[in-house]
Amino acid sequence: MEKMTASLPLVSIHCLAYNHESYLRECLQGFVMQQTNFKFEAIVHDDASSDNTPIIIQEFADKYPDIIKPIYEKENQFSKSLIDLEIKMLSKMQGKYIAFCEGDDYWSDPCKLQKQVDFLEANPEYGLVYGNVDFYYEKEQKRQSAKYSNCPQGSVFEDILRGKLPVITQTVCCRIDLFKAHIYEHRVDPNADLFDIDLAIWLSLALKTKFYYIDEVLATYRLQEESMSRSKGTRRLYKFHQTIASIRFYYLRHNTVSKQTRDKVFEIYYNSIFSDGFILGNKRLMYRGKRGLNTLGITLSSKQKLFYYFRPLISMALKLKHRLG
Repeated sequence: MEKMTASLPLVSIHCLAYNHESYLRECLQGFVMQQTNFKFEAIVHDDASSDNTPIIIQEFADKYPDIIKPIYEKENQFSKSLIDLEIKMLSKMQGKYIAFCEGDDYWSDPCKLQKQVDFLEANPEYGLVYGNVDFYYEKEQKRQSAKYSNCPQGSVFEDILRGKLPVITQTVCCRIDLFKAHIYEHRVDPNADLFDIDLAIWLSLALKTKFYYIDEVLATYRLQEESMSRSKGTRRLYKFHQTIASIRFYYLRHNTVSKQTRDKVFEIYYNSIFSDGFILGNKRLMYRGKRGLNTLGITLSSKQKLFYYFRPLISMALKLKHRLG
């Protein structure tokens, strides 16, 4: 491991917190319990929380002043500009590497950072290390292993584009210069905030470096009912799916990929709008999905045919079931 100036951390942890008082202590404890032979810091950004989140952050900052470095906002920044928020956090970071964990998730492996940095230091051709997670379902209070196996490694751009690579942000540690380059490259883009979504970051980095997978559980990802990807708000979920599709199509347009990958991207999109059409009760959207799949030579599955031809009856049954509890 190269020598670092004694006062500088080797890793900067990126932590966004907003109204996370119920979970934040577990998150911050996951940082301070890390066992390393190098210095690290955690830049913990409170985005104008209305609960006790800033109090908890300060409690840890007072106890671990060399690790916990708070940023407190008077106005919510996430709602203004994601890219500007990232630039503000990056300006406070001193590390060679960056690791991520939001305030409602936590690291479960006390050697997470050491394992990842050891690999990156020994393998300069690799720029990102990720690993496995446990999912924690908040409502059900149930833990479940993700059980990812045989995850792609090395040059993985097309694997990510095809949806074959489950890079869970809480497990990532990467070279900070790569992350900075991505953020600054898109800071003046008209759709700048689109590029601060995890999928866009991993696709961008995969064009520039190799990824390495550690087949160990490194973190716990808390799944809450109203997270963006699990929202019960059907139109909100549809908008999220469209955003993800926009990212995939952007990188598809700007890079040369195999026909197999191109077709897979369209297949994912058409399946998504078919499913969203069913959830929204939009037969036209379902037809677009069906027609798109047909152009790829793909017929509807038995389940999709059932949804397509008997949607009104299924919708009525689901509404009745919900009403009866």
